[in-house]
Amino acid sequence: MGADLSRMRFDPLRDLAGVVLQQGRLLLDADWNELVAIVDRRLRATVADLDSNGPQTGIQGVAVVPRTTPEAFKVTLTGGKLSLGRGRMYVDGLLAENHGTGKRVFDPLLAEQRLDTDTPYEKQPYGPVPDLPTAGTHLAYLDVWEREVTWVEQPDLVDVALGVDTTARTQTVWQVRLHEITAGAGAVTCTTADAGIPGWAALIAPSPARLSVIADPATVDTDPCELPPSGGYRGRENQTYRIEIHDPGAAGMATFKWSRDNGSVVSPVVDVASDGLSLRPASLGRDEVLGFHKGDWVEVLDDRREFRRLAGQMRKVDDIVDGRLVLTSALDADLRLGATAADERHLRVRRWDQNGVVRTSTGATVVDLTPASAAGVIKVPTGASTRVVLENGITVALTAGGGEFRTGDHWIVAARTADASVEELVAAPPVGVHHHYARLGVLTFPDTESDCRTLWPPECECEGGGCSDCTVCVTPTSHASGALTIQAAVDQVTKTGGTVCLAAGRYPLDEGGVRIDGATSVTIRGQGPATVLLCRDRGLQVTRSAFVTVEDLSVIGAGAQPCLELAGTAAVTAQRLLLLASGDVPADQARGAVELGG
Repeated sequence: MGADLSRMRFDPLRDLAGVVLQQGRLLLDADWNELVAIVDRRLRATVADLDSNGPQTGIQGVAVVPRTTPEAFKVTLTGGKLSLGRGRMYVDGLLAENHGTGKRVFDPLLAEQRLDTDTPYEKQPYGPVPDLPTAGTHLAYLDVWEREVTWVEQPDLVDVALGVDTTARTQTVWQVRLHEITAGAGAVTCTTADAGIPGWAALIAPSPARLSVIADPATVDTDPCELPPSGGYRGRENQTYRIEIHDPGAAGMATFKWSRDNGSVVSPVVDVASDGLSLRPASLGRDEVLGFHKGDWVEVLDDRREFRRLAGQMRKVDDIVDGRLVLTSALDADLRLGATAADERHLRVRRWDQNGVVRTSTGATVVDLTPASAAGVIKVPTGASTRVVLENGITVALTAGGGEFRTGDHWIVAARTADASVEELVAAPPVGVHHHYARLGVLTFPDTESDCRTLWPPECECEGGGCSDCTVCVTPTSHASGALTIQAAVDQVTKTGGTVCLAAGRYPLDEGGVRIDGATSVTIRGQGPATVLLCRDRGLQVTRSAFVTVEDLSVIGAGAQPCLELAGTAAVTAQRLLLLASGDVPADQARGAVELGG
């Protein structure tokens, strides 16, 4: 977290489709980042919208597994051991990918390397995760979110030829976790509504935290001759403020911290003293302003704490001696890492800028951060209208509407000197961290599991009497037995319109083929190359029809007649078809795969 940004400009309510560069102009980080945000939102919305079924009734969110990786995140429980299938899953438009474990093999689809073994639960790449239980029923679910990654978390972002970082990254990370189904809660299945699973609706609910930012020059005690002529921001530098929740909980218990540089004053930690009272950062900062100083409050954090959704430890810098930060109190044992462990876990130290006596806009003291014994963070006031003064005329009010704040909730606010403006917010939700959830299966330890995943595109479950938007469904069995042939299904929808779905399999056609005559608004849809029509003579014939669609199937003919004939038709769509004419037919008698009539 904490990229060195000038501001965050993207606003989905403006319906922007792109960013247009102009010649001879400066290129700002905000322009580049806004373009990325526009494209990212478009991709996520498109993927979510492609699931035409939408969320099931009473179940929040959209989550599908593509049939190109049908085992993705499939949970398998054997002897109390849980494994997670390899592949891709889209959760509310975010792509989560389980690359697996084991040795590298070549994936011809994407022309890249992948791993050949499913992932054990305890070896997830973004761990640690809670230990598996030994008994009881649990809902296995996938938690997907995006995290900010800088050169501190990914050191190879620094090109050794330059020696400095140039960009940051956004990373999609995931964890498979378990939600216990308490005894007496009743049977829980994949289709149980969210409200029917005790504690589940609260777990997946978005954060209720809200922030209001108001510029109030009356909170600044300074020489009025030095104030800008208008506006409320009284700083002398352009700043990007980051306000972030540290300790979770309700108002009066939760705490927050803030940075005037988006938390970007950060360094990897080379090592920590065995007594936890000092640490050596890789750098003391870029310069005197963007660096560490005696009296600063700093947070020490590593990947393990981040993925456990815990804040780092706040400590005050008592002194800086020989490149080491001397702390006023010792770090906990799990953060006293030697050089190797510190590197593996990306141990880092980040400066925050709250300090001294923190007051409300009315002058009341919230906390005094001057003593070394202070906690280093600011408690969220219980009054929703209480405004806490940060600095230079910036005040903030935090509320959770009776709910609880969550560690990592954060907001980014730009302040500019040219017009003394502050980006004022009114009950704004956090810009992150946003978690998205998908049910994977119901597990009963040690050996029983169900599969709650949804594969996309949906397969035609014709045996059940209907599927998705299909009017009539045909299977190879019903076609071959004569119980419901393709021709009979087409005849049912010829006058009324509708969709005939063909399940995967082979469909031998009689000499007359399939005739679509005098039809309006009829669709014949297969399951891609897995649906094959075998023609002895004629194939599909569309005559005197309009708005007919034939899609997602293969037609193999003997070659004497076309696989697809169109005559006297309008607005006919044929897409994603494999048409193949083969067989021992004399050349002078062979017909094309597609024939268009008058």
